[in-house]
Amino acid sequence: MISLKKIHECSKELEQWLRMRVHPIAIKMLKRRDEVPKGAIIPTRDWKHKYSLCQAFARSQRDGETIAMFKNDNWCVEPALGLGLVKPTPFFLEGHHRYPDSVRDLKAASEWCKNMP
Repeated sequence: MISLKKIHECSKELEQWLRMRVHPIAIKMLKRRDEVPKGAIIPTRDWKHKYSLCQAFARSQRDGETIAMFKNDNWCVEPALGLGLVKPTPFFLEGHHRYPDSVRDLKAASEWCKNMP
């Protein structure tokens, strides 16, 4: 098994080689809170509010922060659904999450919601 130190060395080399403007990020699915890396930020604990997963990704990329997000830390339902943290509700599956803001037809919105991962 590759060591964490070796992973860090390889990621630094890759980052320098690619000359990336942002930090590469990785996602690890945790089973328990005691698996959270030391020093990681938990939005509801450390920032006192929920965060959208895309915002957490952007902040982690830009600032190199380690952010641990659990179901209750997520502001948006779609990433929580996509990651399997929550089950879709009938209200969601009827399309109300997307209609009328981003999908103008409730039936089309329902199809969109039903086809989410």
